[in-house]
This record gives sequence, structure tokens and C-alpha cells, in this order.
Amino acid sequence: MAKRIAQFEKVSFGQFKEGFFDTFGQTEEEKLQEIYEEIRLPKRATAGSAGYDFYTPVPLTVRPGETVKIPTGIRVKMDPDWVLKCYPRSGLGFKYRLQLNNTVGIIDSD
Repeated sequence: MAKRIAQFEKVSFGQFKEGFFDTFGQTEEEKLQEIYEEIRLPKRATAGSAGYDFYTPVPLTVRPGETVKIPTGIRVKMDPDWVLKCYPRSGLGFKYRLQLNNTVGIIDSD
């Protein structure tokens, strides 16, 4: 049986609020609480999936040449010496030229 090495959970509401305001500007507290409550944790789409799908907390449109920082509201707990790597889905890269600014997002275990 495979050992589970990572566990996703929501960040605190305060941390989410700070990240959300930084990206989208001030939002009513009640609306922001609704968005926070609806955050979806990453999951594998199928048993054969290479990785986890992350979801945006709100619908958004990224225009050609535009850079958007998306506050996912997610943190990960993982074993020491492990790393989480973030890649855009290959179909999105080819179809829409969607890419991460730093090529691969790296989240260290500490």
C-alpha cells in the first residue's frame, strides 16, 4: 500500500483574505467568507492522474499576455525532504499557451 506523503488543507481565513485582497482588491467580508467556504481542495481526477487538479476560488479570465496571481487558499502538509511541484495542465499550455511565470512552482516541505 502506498504511503500518503502530503495532505491538502485550507489556509486560515485571515491568510486567504490577505492573499485575495492583494490580487483582487477589497471585497465585502460576507462575500469573502462565502468564497472561502467554497474553496475546493486539490484532487486527482482519475486513479491514473499524474497529479492533483487545483481550482481557482473564483471564476476568472486570463487575457493573452496577462499575468495573474491566484490565491488558492490551499496549504500542504508533507513529509520532510519532499517537494510539491506545480505545472499547468499540458493541454492548457498547448491550447492557450498558459504557463507559470517561474516555469515550475516549487513548494518545499518546510
